[in-house]
Amino acid sequence: MRRFALVVVVLLGCGPVPEDAPTLGMLVPALAHDPFHAGDHWRGTYTCPQGSTALDLVIVSVDGSDITDALFDYDWNGVTGSFHLSGTFDAESGHATFLDGAWISRPSSEWYSVGLDGTATESSYAGLIVGKGCGSFSLTRIRS
Repeated sequence: MRRFALVVVVLLGCGPVPEDAPTLGMLVPALAHDPFHAGDHWRGTYTCPQGSTALDLVIVSVDGSDITDALFDYDWNGVTGSFHLSGTFDAESGHATFLDGAWISRPSSEWYSVGLDGTATESSYAGLIVGKGCGSFSLTRIRS
């Protein structure tokens, strides 16, 4: 009974909230993060029709939430290739999408470039490969 009485007294003693009082949004910092920076290197694997394949994603240049150039370097049992990507990152949701670009090194015409669509944190990026018959990818940031 004492606790209830104390709470009522405290609430009644507050009075009106001043117009310039800080709001919850001012007191709690944004949870936004941006895991993609020029020079970042991510390593992991992805799955497409050829099977599980080693992947290195290197961020070359960034302009705000736009990843203006990145490199997709892969190695499947000694068959290597690389191409450019460009993408966007939404800090609020953690969603990052990369679209495929021009080839740098294509092992043969049987290989095609793909995109990435997933969720990123400061240390990981995982989701789906955007390409015919492909599955998922999982990458971990390599710290320098």
